[in-house]
Amino acid sequence: MTAAVGYSLANLALRRLSLTEDIRNDAWDLWVTSLKSLVTGLIAWTIVFGRSLRGVSAFPSVRLLVPLIGSGLLMQFGGNLCFQSALRLLGLGLTVPVVFACIIIVGAVCGRILLNDRVTRDTALSMLVMTIAILLLSAGTKDSRPQPHVLAEPGTLLAGFFLAVISGCSYGLLGVIIRRFVRQAVPAESLLIVYSTMGVVLLGGIAVPLAGWSSVLQATQDAWPALLAASTANAAAFFAMTYALRFIDVNQLNIINASQNAMCALGAVLIFQEHLTPMAQTGIVLTVIGLLLPGHHRPDQSRTGKTRVS
Repeated sequence: MTAAVGYSLANLALRRLSLTEDIRNDAWDLWVTSLKSLVTGLIAWTIVFGRSLRGVSAFPSVRLLVPLIGSGLLMQFGGNLCFQSALRLLGLGLTVPVVFACIIIVGAVCGRILLNDRVTRDTALSMLVMTIAILLLSAGTKDSRPQPHVLAEPGTLLAGFFLAVISGCSYGLLGVIIRRFVRQAVPAESLLIVYSTMGVVLLGGIAVPLAGWSSVLQATQDAWPALLAASTANAAAFFAMTYALRFIDVNQLNIINASQNAMCALGAVLIFQEHLTPMAQTGIVLTVIGLLLPGHHRPDQSRTGKTRVS
C-alpha cells in the first residue's frame, strides 16, 4: 500500500508538471521523466556505496547488465515517458485507469507464462472487480478545465490513449521482470541504480539538446517544488514495490497498486477540478471492494528462491 500511495502522490505532481508554455512539449516530457528518477538514483547509489564500504558488493554483474539495461529501456521509454506524455494529452483521471487496466491484464498473462504464478479464484475475482472499477473511473472522470489545445482534436485523444496503453503494457511486463529478478535474490539496489541512472542520463541527455539548456533551465525554475515532490514520492514507491515483490506475486501487487485509480481520481477532483460523476464514485467503491477480496499470503520459500545473484 505504501507503493500505491507513493505513486498516487507522484502522479498528482506529474499531472501538475504535464503542461508548460516555456518549452516544447516533447522535450519537457523527457526532462520531467528524467528528473523523476533523480531521488531514486541518489538513494540507490548511496546504499550501494555504503554496502561497498562494508565489503558487500551490490553492483550488478556483467552478466546481469544486459537484461537490466533492456528492462531499464522498457521502463524509461515504454513506461515512464509514455505515461508522462499521456498525462499531457488525456489528463490524470483518464490516463491512470487506462494504464492500470493494461497493467493488470499484461501482468496476469506474463506472470503466468514467465513466472508460473498461480491466479487463485479470489485473486481473479478481485482483478475482475478492479477492472470494472477502472472502466467506471475512466468513463466517469472528466477534465472540466478549459484546455482546447489538449482535447480539441480526436487524433490527440487517440494518441494519448495509445501512449497510455503502451505505458500500461510496459509497466505490466516490467513488474514481472522485477519479480523474476528478486526471486533470484538480485539486490534491489542493483536494479534501482541501473534503472534510475538510465532515466536521468538517457532522457535528460535527449531533452537538453532537443530544447536547449536555457529553455530547460527557464522551464525548471518554477517547477522545482513539483519536480522534487514527484521524484521523492516515486522513489519511496519504487523501493516499496521492489521489496514487496519478494513476498507477494505480481497479481497481488497490481491489485493493491490499482487503488491508485481511486486516489488519483479524488486528487484530480480536489486539485485539478476534474469532475467526478456518480459512475466514477461507483468505481471508487468497487476499488475498495476489490482490495478487500483477495487474501494476500506470503509465497512459499521454495518459490521465492534463496540463491543470491551478484
